[in-house]
Amino acid sequence: MTDSELASLAADSPIHRNERTWLLVKHYLLRRLRGLVPGNVEFGPYWVSNHHDNGGSFCCRLRCRAAFPFVPESDTWEASLCTSGDKVRSWTDMAVFPFRCGRVVRPGGTFWNLRFAEGHWTSNGWTFPDGPGEWEWVKRAGDCYLFPNIVCEVVRYSSLHRPPIVAVRPANGFDNCLGVPVGTTRVSLHDVRHTGTTDELGGETVFSLANSDRPVVVVPMRTAPRVLSGEIDLGRLPVRGGWVAGAYKVNLRVRYEPHRHDGPEAFVTAPITFTIR
Repeated sequence: MTDSELASLAADSPIHRNERTWLLVKHYLLRRLRGLVPGNVEFGPYWVSNHHDNGGSFCCRLRCRAAFPFVPESDTWEASLCTSGDKVRSWTDMAVFPFRCGRVVRPGGTFWNLRFAEGHWTSNGWTFPDGPGEWEWVKRAGDCYLFPNIVCEVVRYSSLHRPPIVAVRPANGFDNCLGVPVGTTRVSLHDVRHTGTTDELGGETVFSLANSDRPVVVVPMRTAPRVLSGEIDLGRLPVRGGWVAGAYKVNLRVRYEPHRHDGPEAFVTAPITFTIR
């Protein structure tokens, strides 16, 4: 797509967008960001919420291991980028948290606001959160970028020479329907990095996320009376070359079926790190 087509896509209503289209918009937004904020910006966890005929949203985490240019005393920064829309249009904002020596420059949830409109990013300076508790938990480097790390985590190892057992938890929205089955999650590998290699052992590119042939582990989600997590053995998800000894960094893709209107449709998790011995 041309830049003008992508600009129109980013500004139009997101109704009926699929995940691939959201990622096209994300690529365009990050490319345009380079004109305002130099440096290598890392794209991290993201989640998609499609609200059928009412709009939708795409949120992701970013980080850069260089100073945020508008806060020269910083040495790194992390951000939450969210693009949302209704039946008419879309809008995009970014909450940036500059850090110095691993600690947030301005505590208390204050962030630097960047806004995208008419094909350009603009800087709007320091902004206060909408309410208590929104961003106060961002205190150290990693707090913003690695969210949400509660969706998946390593719980134990079943045996030597194998990947670990991982707990998969429901995301926001599922805990509002207590006492009834809440559907299933479909877990697959999004990206797998192995120490000493530069290729993706089992990773999907952004254009192959919807590949229905990719192996999936289905985890039931129920409440009794609270939401329960499920566990999966990562060894059930094959990677190119097999799970060999070494250190790994793995991002999982978690899709909720059916997804609730007040919760996400799909997550790509923060990286899970572990070692196979």
